[in-house]
Amino acid sequence: MPYLLEYARALGRKGAVDTALATLAKARDLAPEDPELHLETGFLWMQRKRHKDALASLERAAALAPDDPRPWFFVAVVYGDRLGKPEEARDALRRYVELGGKEPAALTWLAELESGD
Repeated sequence: MPYLLEYARALGRKGAVDTALATLAKARDLAPEDPELHLETGFLWMQRKRHKDALASLERAAALAPDDPRPWFFVAVVYGDRLGKPEEARDALRRYVELGGKEPAALTWLAELESGD
């Protein structure tokens, strides 16, 4: 499974998104509960501008890795930047911070969203 994940990442970097998604599907067959596979799938769906599919994959990654703040940041990106849902983005960023996320851009964005309340 780790080989398939790295291969899919390399394919995605080269722009072969469809092949990368197919590779990740094979990897998920082997390890359906691996959050990295779902996170990477979400990134690829974002590249394809299939935001609802990206959101589903990223939320699955968040559920499988409840202590990892990373998926929540990307959930916020999809909600806020792609789907135009600032309240949902704010909630995802709050969860990101609760879990220890410290990316300055995310913290600034959260402060901006909260000041709009």
